[in-house]
Amino acid sequence: MKIGDKEYEYKNVCVCAGSETGKILDINGMSIKRGQVTHIESLDSVSKIKLPICAKGYISPRINNIHLVGSSYSDIRSTDLSEEEHLYNLNNLKLIIDENMNIVSGQTGHRGSFQRPYAHYRKERWHLFKYLSWLKGICHCTDQR
Repeated sequence: MKIGDKEYEYKNVCVCAGSETGKILDINGMSIKRGQVTHIESLDSVSKIKLPICAKGYISPRINNIHLVGSSYSDIRSTDLSEEEHLYNLNNLKLIIDENMNIVSGQTGHRGSFQRPYAHYRKERWHLFKYLSWLKGICHCTDQR
């Protein structure tokens, strides 16, 4: 790992800086992705769900009569809400729910992303996630082999 003009060698490193990681470390293959979620008025058909429902998109459980729907990912640097990305989120949700939806608001953010999947972690994927199961609401990754 290179910090400034000094190089350090570690067996394991955990970077928890999200989209700001590039300001701290130079990591090959990392780029910044913008995500936008859409907030919609609660729908009767999904008002009682307790966990997110996922397909191409997702819908979260209701909080204060609002569901979060998402999420788009793009290379746009702006944090302004995009009508095009709201429509993208709603169209993805139609695979799960084919109802009219009223947009209330939305939210954007940025995250660090890598071009290729973490295939090199495949052998250890169970070990990466199984110890998180004690956190309320956090699911652990199971080995699908």
